[in-house]
Amino acid sequence: MKNIKYIIGIFLAAAFFVGCEEETYEFGALTAPTNLDLSYTIGGSDVNPLGDATGVVNFNISADNALSLRLVYNGVEKVVPKGKTTMAFSSEEGVAGTNGANLYTVTVVAYGVGGTSSSKTYDFEVIGFVMPPVILEDFEGAEPAFRTFGPDNHPITVIDNPFSTGINKSAKVVEYAKPAGSEGWAGISIPVSGIDLEKYSKFSLKVYSPKDNIDMVLKVETAAGDVDPKFENFATITKKDEWIEVFFDFSEAPVGDYSTVVLFFNTWNSGDGSMYYFDDIKLSK
Repeated sequence: MKNIKYIIGIFLAAAFFVGCEEETYEFGALTAPTNLDLSYTIGGSDVNPLGDATGVVNFNISADNALSLRLVYNGVEKVVPKGKTTMAFSSEEGVAGTNGANLYTVTVVAYGVGGTSSSKTYDFEVIGFVMPPVILEDFEGAEPAFRTFGPDNHPITVIDNPFSTGINKSAKVVEYAKPAGSEGWAGISIPVSGIDLEKYSKFSLKVYSPKDNIDMVLKVETAAGDVDPKFENFATITKKDEWIEVFFDFSEAPVGDYSTVVLFFNTWNSGDGSMYYFDDIKLSK
């Protein structure tokens, strides 16, 4: 009797597994979205159909069988739930708010069932908004609380502009002496407010130097001082005995609550008593 029960159990188990093997499921064809299309309006006029220098563009994305629509610009992907969105494009060239049209590229992506997708890339022209520079310190008001080091307390003061020519005819500038025998890393610390390295990527200042083809460094620090986050970069003073504007690339600077600008002239070379003048510390796109 036990053998008969055992044999019956084997046949029932086999029947169960055979039934499972014969039962299949079908999800149907996974078809990517179709008829993907992008239309846009710039909001210009007959006089200026490429916009009014605000850089604002209104997008309308459509596709059949799409579960999600997205717009990709400059490596950033933006979800567009209802197919409509507005973006403001900026330019890194030209006079603030007045530059000519620039070519921009966007990609639209439509996602369907099972992760399928369709995409298209579009080029269009628009007058991108050129963000005006921000003047962090022009030295026309109260003298900031300068700090010098290497050695401490060496000469620096705000004076009447002794070289009111060329690109700098402002009333006040900073006069700074790097003393003879001072450390190569001797410099100036200047407290400032308004440093926004999420919107801007360049520092600049006007410099009048007795030497040409020398390096200088601009560094930013948080209120904590010479600890992370901090960032610095080099620039070269290419001309002497005239005002020039020197630019420092801060596009790779880490995000931080910066509140201090530190300047080093003729970097890493011991001081020789040379007198430098500078003015208008700015941020620009």
